[in-house]
This record gives sequence, structure tokens and C-alpha cells, in this order.
Amino acid sequence: MNKSSKILLILLLIILSSSTLTFAAEAEFRLDIDSLNLVEGVSSNLTLSLKNAQGAEVEKIKGIDKFKILSKGTSSQTNIINFKKSYIKKYHYNILVEKTGKFTLQGIVKYKGKLYKTNELNLTVSKRGQNQKRENTNIFLRTTLSKDRIYFGEKVVLKYDLFTRYNLRGYQFAEELKFNNFISQSLGNNQLKASYVYLDGKKYIKYEVAQLILTPTKTGEVKIPSYNLQTNVSTGSFSSKAIYLSTDAKDIKVLPLPQTKKPKGFTGIVGSLDIKSNLSKQKVEYGDSTTLNVKLSGNVNLDSLDNIFGDKINGFEVYQTEKDNKEEVRGMEYYTEKDFDIILVPNKKGKLGIPGIKIAYFNPQSQKYEYAKIKKSTIEVSGGEGKGDNDQNLIDDSQSNNKEVIKITQINDQSNTDNNEEYYSFRIKKSYLKIAVIILTVTVFLLIIIIILRRNKLKKNNNLAKIYEKIKKEDNEDEIYNLLNQMIKYRFNISLKANSKHEISNKIDDIDLLRELYEIIDYMENKRYEARDLEVKDKISTIYKML
Repeated sequence: MNKSSKILLILLLIILSSSTLTFAAEAEFRLDIDSLNLVEGVSSNLTLSLKNAQGAEVEKIKGIDKFKILSKGTSSQTNIINFKKSYIKKYHYNILVEKTGKFTLQGIVKYKGKLYKTNELNLTVSKRGQNQKRENTNIFLRTTLSKDRIYFGEKVVLKYDLFTRYNLRGYQFAEELKFNNFISQSLGNNQLKASYVYLDGKKYIKYEVAQLILTPTKTGEVKIPSYNLQTNVSTGSFSSKAIYLSTDAKDIKVLPLPQTKKPKGFTGIVGSLDIKSNLSKQKVEYGDSTTLNVKLSGNVNLDSLDNIFGDKINGFEVYQTEKDNKEEVRGMEYYTEKDFDIILVPNKKGKLGIPGIKIAYFNPQSQKYEYAKIKKSTIEVSGGEGKGDNDQNLIDDSQSNNKEVIKITQINDQSNTDNNEEYYSFRIKKSYLKIAVIILTVTVFLLIIIIILRRNKLKKNNNLAKIYEKIKKEDNEDEIYNLLNQMIKYRFNISLKANSKHEISNKIDDIDLLRELYEIIDYMENKRYEARDLEVKDKISTIYKML
């Protein structure tokens, strides 16, 4: 057989082989799920497979309306085994069970004008117990509330902890945390920690996902809803699988404050209040000042307290400033501190009394109105008023009703009668001058900082704009992603490629910005595995506006 005959024979065999490729079997339709025994608030993966049924369409999945669909997608593949071709298209659903009971799922598929039913899945959903003993699972959420019975105005701590034995690529709440009937204050990401813990002899990584301080705005039964948390579990070097978990819903009973025996002037301070005071000097020269420092602390709501003494104390000019104010969570208990500096400037000499004061608050532990007290004290003021009485240019203080004045004296320069120039001299209290100098210094310092920040921001904005112009001109998605990475690295000093989502969320506080970034990250990491389209440039345009 010559060479040309061999080539012809090979071509003939190839043609015959191609013509013998057929589908392996009849069309098959199947429904599968991770487990038939589910837990309330934990997501599962549901898959509807259409085998050897090109052109088939999913009409519906009976019973899926009882579940929350968190995400969905499709995939397809063609296999050739022993000259038999098979085609499979899969519909993927990530579903979350929101209540307990027994449920049945069944797919309905339309193919060649007929309706076909898949197999049935009979599911049992069990209830989570008290924080659910999910320590037997490899990943779970725990919801902790410091109190479920409080008084109106009292602050309560809410905490979400994630326990996992998996390697995570990151996590984030699927929706914004909104607490109706509460004022919520979230502790910054820098205060949230990760640590290793052992539960029933198993080692977990515990992530403090969120910690919030809640203040009720109404009385009665108030509900904290359940929220969904998306975790991205690593399945390899470049891929991850989304697992959704939900927090426990919580009920809080908010009691009204008693109206009987409510003190006059009660401002709404609720909690366990401790108070300390310290007077800087008990002997001062006339024209000098002393400072009374007052520190209030405890598991108490001090939001309504912004003044200690009022505006006047007999014998003194009073200047009050809030020196420091901090809030934190100790263990699972709210704690706050407020410092006030009250500058007291005497306007007469002798022994002057600083009156004691009482701050009314409601103590939830004793269920009574109580008082935090500052004891009265005395300071001795010497000198001052008698000095300079022989100076004809000073005002007689005895005629001024002990009020501080600024003296302006006009002096005519007799040595220069041609120019007839006039001069003014000012007499001002030393303490006033000190305060004025401090205010002026602080103002100048703040202006310098503002100017520097504005220049830096303008410079940053210009550099970001240059990178964004490159993105607009680029068509390659990989290069666009590289440029986006440059923008984020320049703006937040973190890499979308080199850092995990958890590390990124620790650097970036903007939840909306994170949501847009994560969508692009997921798309770029999984586009080789999933048939999905995303307008990357449009997404980056939105991100650029947020920056």
C-alpha cells in the first residue's frame, strides 16, 4: 500500500469514527442536594442536571418557594467515551432554609414539547438550639446578646462570631445590617480579632465578624432580625465555594422608665454610673484659674450628658470642655468614659466655694433613680484686686461690681504735635489672654492640617484619575483587573490579588465598595470555570466614583 493510499484510509477511518458518535443514552433529568437533613439557617447546594437533552428548559422546581435562593448559575460539558457522546447541563442553586419542617423538592423540565419530572428530594430541616450545638459541624455562626431585657435608654451589646475548621478566602454579610427601632454603633474592624479555640476537642478559627452597640428607640418587644453571611471556603489554589450561614434572630424586651419618683432635671442617663473629681489647685492668685476634672464611667448611657455645672457659679467665670469620650466592649458588657475639664476663673478674692452637684441617673440593677455626687470644695484667692490702685489709668474695681473689664487708655504723644498721633493700650486678664492664645494656636494648627490633607487628597485623586484613564482605554479584562488592583493598592495599600477577602475587609470599611470589589474578584477568579458575563468596566466606573 503506497503512502497516498494510507493517508486516504486514515481520513476514511476518521470520518467513519465521527459519524458513529452518538449520545450515550436517553435524556435524563436529576435533582441532587448536599444532604437530605438540613439545619435551619445553613445554606445547601442544590443541582438540577439535564443529561443528553440539548434544548431542554427548566419549567420550575416544585417546593423551592419555601427556601431563600442566595445564588444561582449554570454549567455545561460534553464528554466522549468509547465513541459515545454525552452532554450535561447543570443548574446550580445555593438555598437557605429559614424555618424547620419537612419539605419536598422536584424539578419540572420541558423537552421536545413534553414535561418531564425529576426524582423527588424529601428534606428534613431541624431547628437550631440555643446557639445550636453546631460544634459537630466544620463551620457555624454564633449570635450573642449581652441582655434580652433592658430599660429604655440602656445600651446592649450584640456580637456575631464565626467558627470554622475550613480555610476561608473571606466572608461578608450578604445584606446591610439594619436594626429598626435601634440606634446601632458598630465597632471598627481594627477592634475585631481572630483566634484559635477548641470546642469538644476540635480546633477552630474563631473570627469576630461584627460587634455592635444598640440603643433602643422604643419600648415593648423589639426584634433583631436574622442576617445571612457569605463565607468563601477554599477548594484549591484558585477556587472557592460559597457557603451561606444565617445569624440567630433575637427578641429584646424594652421596659419603660418609671415615672414615679423621677428626679427633676433627669436627662436620660441609664446604667451603672461611677463619678470621680479632682481640683488642680486650691490656692490661686487673683487673675489665675483652677481646673476641676470630672470623670464619669461605667456601663451607662451618657449620650445626653454634655454639661456638668451649667453656665454660672457664683464668684467664678466658668468654661467647660469635654476632654475625652470613649466607648468600648469589655467581655460582653458595654463600657464608657467621659472626661470634663471645668476651668474656674475667680472674679473676686477670698475663700470661694465650689458647690457640690448631683447627677441623676436610673440604675437598672436597683430599678431606682439614684444620684452620682461631686462634693463641694473651697479655694482661696489671694492678691489681685488691691494691686495697682495708685495707677490713675486703672478702673476702680470696687465700682465695677467685681466684674472683669478691659481697660483702654488713650495716650496723646505730646512730643510730636505735628503728626498728632494717638496710641491705645489694653488691659486684659491673664487667664483670658491664655485662653485666647490657646484657641488661636489650635485654629492655626487645624488650618495647616486641613491644607495638607487637601493637597494630599488632590494628589491622590489625580493619580487615581490617571490609572482610571488607562482602564477606559484598555480592552483586555486581565489588564483591566491589574489596573484596578493598582488603584486599590494606591488608595488602601492592599492588593486584591495577594490578600484574602478577610484582609481586604479589615482595610476597607465601606461595605458598598467591598460588595462591588468582591463581585469583580469572584468573576475574575472563577471565569475559567463558569460561563458568566460581567461588565467589568461599568463596575470599575462605580468603584472609581466611590474612591
